[in-house]
Amino acid sequence: MNRFAGRTVLITGGTSGMGLATAHRLVAEGAHVIITGRTRARLDAAVGELGPGASGIVADAADLGAVDALMETVRNRHGRLDGLFANAGTGTFLPFEDITETDFDHAVDVNFKGVFFTVQKALPLLADGSSIVINASWTLHRGNSVLTLYSATKAAVHQAGPGGPGPFGRVVAVQGDG
Repeated sequence: MNRFAGRTVLITGGTSGMGLATAHRLVAEGAHVIITGRTRARLDAAVGELGPGASGIVADAADLGAVDALMETVRNRHGRLDGLFANAGTGTFLPFEDITETDFDHAVDVNFKGVFFTVQKALPLLADGSSIVINASWTLHRGNSVLTLYSATKAAVHQAGPGGPGPFGRVVAVQGDG
């Protein structure tokens, strides 16, 4: 099936897990998929696995300079995006009392700041009728002693996203109504 033929989709954190699985599905359905990853070796392996319907750009979602460079590269190579899957994320699974400031900063930088600014910086590239998918998590609804930090960062994304009062909800609605 080619229901995504002629479409270009950016997936952050596309070298493994849900990001890579989504990339496989979109490529199989005709999209050109751009995936990101932090390391060239993992990125090249994933792009090789995906085949000619995919390309990769090294970018760390926690580094806003890298996010700017990513969007500029996408603009120069593709001109536009038809979809964005803000999927890059990290997990620090420690009891509350063991979380350090370094753990906290890294989780917030990737899981919230990275998602927030990836969406913001992709907006000018999104074509009419495009879609934004944000990978949040069900963990914000469950109590678990080692998910405190992870859940907090995902709750922040949820509040900024379509289910919350934040700007992503308005942006998604505007983009979705095209």
